[in-house]
Amino acid sequence: MIRILKAIVSAAALASLSAIVGGTLAQGPGDALELGFKNPPDSAKPRTWWHWTGSNITKEGITKDLEWMKRAGIAGFQLADVSMGSGQAVDTKIAFGTPEWLDAVRHVASEADRLGLEMAIFSSAGWSETGGPWVKPEQAMKKLVWSETAVEGPRSFIGKLPQPPSNNGPIRNLSTGAGRGKPAGAPAPPPDPTYYGDSAVVAYRTPAEEVNLADLHPKVTTNTGAIDAAALLDDDLNTAVTIPAPEGGGPAWVQYEFAQPFRARAVSIAGRGGIPVGRVLASDHGTSFQTLAVLPGPQGYRGGSVRTFAFPETNARFYRLELSAAPLSPAAVMNGGLPLAEVLASLRVPRDFEYSRALDSEMSWIHRQAGDTDIFFVANRTDRFQDTEARFRVRGKAAELWHPDTGAIEPAEYTIADGRTTVPLRLAERESVFVVFRRAPSSPSRRLPRTAGAIMAALSGPWEVSFPPNLGAPAKIQLQKLEPWTANQDDGVKYFSGTATYTKSVEVPPTWFRPEAKILLDLGMVKDLAEVSVNGKTLGTWWKPPYQVDVAGVLKPGANQLEIKVTNEWTNRQMGDRLAPVEKRVLATAGVMMGGSGRGPQTPPESGLIGPVTVVSVETASAPATMVAGIPVNYDEARAGSYALPNPLVLINGKQAILSLRPVEHGIVIYAWHFSARPQYVVAPVPQSLHCRTGKVFVSQYFHLIFTP
Repeated sequence: MIRILKAIVSAAALASLSAIVGGTLAQGPGDALELGFKNPPDSAKPRTWWHWTGSNITKEGITKDLEWMKRAGIAGFQLADVSMGSGQAVDTKIAFGTPEWLDAVRHVASEADRLGLEMAIFSSAGWSETGGPWVKPEQAMKKLVWSETAVEGPRSFIGKLPQPPSNNGPIRNLSTGAGRGKPAGAPAPPPDPTYYGDSAVVAYRTPAEEVNLADLHPKVTTNTGAIDAAALLDDDLNTAVTIPAPEGGGPAWVQYEFAQPFRARAVSIAGRGGIPVGRVLASDHGTSFQTLAVLPGPQGYRGGSVRTFAFPETNARFYRLELSAAPLSPAAVMNGGLPLAEVLASLRVPRDFEYSRALDSEMSWIHRQAGDTDIFFVANRTDRFQDTEARFRVRGKAAELWHPDTGAIEPAEYTIADGRTTVPLRLAERESVFVVFRRAPSSPSRRLPRTAGAIMAALSGPWEVSFPPNLGAPAKIQLQKLEPWTANQDDGVKYFSGTATYTKSVEVPPTWFRPEAKILLDLGMVKDLAEVSVNGKTLGTWWKPPYQVDVAGVLKPGANQLEIKVTNEWTNRQMGDRLAPVEKRVLATAGVMMGGSGRGPQTPPESGLIGPVTVVSVETASAPATMVAGIPVNYDEARAGSYALPNPLVLINGKQAILSLRPVEHGIVIYAWHFSARPQYVVAPVPQSLHCRTGKVFVSQYFHLIFTP
C-alpha cells in the first residue's frame, strides 16, 4: 500500500512540474504586445499642454518644468503662449514674438532634445492660430459668398450682377463678432483688413415650384403673440428677433402659419449665440404637432452660427420652431451620424460587447484587434463598484485581464458558449481594464479561487494632522474622527490646498500575521491623492479607488508608526481667496475661473482623508479540487501555520487519506508537520484533525512520503 501511494505521488509531482514548465514556455517571452504593455514605449505615454501665461517666462523655469515632465513620465508637450491665466509672475517679462521670446523657444527645443521629450508649438499667440498681424488677408481662411439675381425668360440679360458680401465674418454677410459669444446689441468691432476675389458665375433654371417665402406672407406669431416678422424673412443674417421665455416655464416658440399647405424639405436657422436647443415642428391644424428635426444636433467641437436641417418632404400649414434653452452634455453635441446601436442593427451585426445591467450602471468599451488577438477596453463610468457579467463576441480564446494602472496581467474566469465568451468583471468606481483574448483555452470554462476579506481593526481617532507653512492653515490640528477639511470650522483648513500629513501610532497584535494572508490598509475615501508610509518606509502614492495598500511586509508586532500624506486640488484655496479680504489671501492672485468670474456660489470640493480607515486580512478561498495523475490537488493552504487546516485529508477507499498537493512554479507544495527532525506526513482516519506545529511548508521537486501510524 505504501509503495503504491509513493508511486502515484511521484507521478503527480512530475505531471505537475511538466504542466507548469509547458505553460511557461507557451507564453512566449517575445510577445511584443505584452512587453509593450508592461513597459510602455514613449509613443504610448501622455503629452501635455504647456501654457506660458502673461509673458512670465525664464530659462530656469523652462528647465525645471521640462525636467519635471521627464520625471513624471510625460513624453512631450505643446507649447502655448497665452495672455490670460494666472500663476507665478516674474519681474522681467518676455513678450510673444520678441528676440528674447524666440531665444527662450530655442532653449526649450534644446532642453527637449536633451531630455528626449517630444515638442510641439502653437503657430501663434493664444488660440488664434490662423489670425494675427503676420497673416495677410489673402493668406487667411476664406468663406464662399454669393448674390442672387432672378431673370424672367426667355430673354437675354446684360447687366452688372449685385456685389456678394465682402465683409469679414464666419458665414455670408454675418458680421465679424456677431457669432458665438457676442451679446445681442453689442457694438460691432472696428473694421479690419479683408480680401475679396471673384470666383464664378453660375446660371441655372429655377425649379417651377420654388417660391420666395416672403411672397407668401405667412402669419408669424410667438408664445407672446403676433410680431413683426420682417427680420425673419429678409434673408439677412445680421437681423433677428428676440423671443422672451414664458414666465411660468415651458418652451418659447415662433410659428409660421400659411393660408395653404406649404411643402418644405429643410429649414435654415441662424443664432448669434449658436444654434439653439429645441425642435422644428409641423401641424395641419395648429393643435397637434409632429417633430421634423431636433436642435442643435451633432455639430462637432464648436457649433456654427448657421445651420440647415433637412427632413422628409412635408406639407403643412403650420411650422413651429420650439426653443427649450435646455443645457447640452458634450456627448449630445459632439457625435455625428446615427447612433452606433442603430447602425449595427441595420447591418445585422451582433453586439461586440454586452453586460448585465444593474440600476444606474454604465459601462463604456472599445474593441480592436492586433493580429489574432482581440483587445477590449472596458470602463466603469459610475462612482460605484460594479460586479457584472460581460459577454464578448469572441470564441475559442481564453480571457485575460490586463490592468493599465499597474501593468499586471492575470488570467480571468470565463465561459465559452454559443459563439460568445462570458467574463465576470468586478470593477471599482471609475476603474477600467483591458480584457484580452489571445490564446487557445485548455477548456471551455475556467474558475479561479476567490479572495475573502475580513476587517481586523478600524483605526479611529485621534489623528494628528500637520499642514505646511504659509498656505493659510494652522501648523497642526487633532481630529477625534476623520472628516473632510471642508467641514472644519477653521477657514484655513476648510479652504486649504496642498499636502497635509496624517500620523498615528497603531498597535499590531501577533495574531494579525498568518501565512498566505495579505494585510491591507484600506483608507476608505480619499480626496484626492495619498502617499502612505509605515515605520518610515514609503510604500507609494495612491490616486484612485480603491485606496488599499499592502502593508504585510512592513508591519511588525507591537507599535507601528503610520503616516499618510494627502494632497487635494488647488481649487479650494482659490475659492477661499476669492471670499477672503485682500489682507487674508494666501495666493498672489486667485485667478479667474474659465467661463466666468468665479463670483457665484463658492463650494469647495471635499478634501482630505475621509475614511473610514481599516486593516483588512485577505485570503484566497478554496478552489474546487482537481486531479493530477490521479491525486487530488487542493489549492488552499491559506490557513497553514498555527491554524487547523480546512479538511487537509482526502479520503481513500473510505478508510485512509493522504495530504493534498499544490503545484507551484518550481515544484510541489505539500502540507508538512514536523514531528521529528525531518518532514513526516501522517495518514489518519477521517474526521480526525491535524494541526501544524511549526507552520512550515516543504517545497521540493522530488520527495518521498514517510508514513507513521
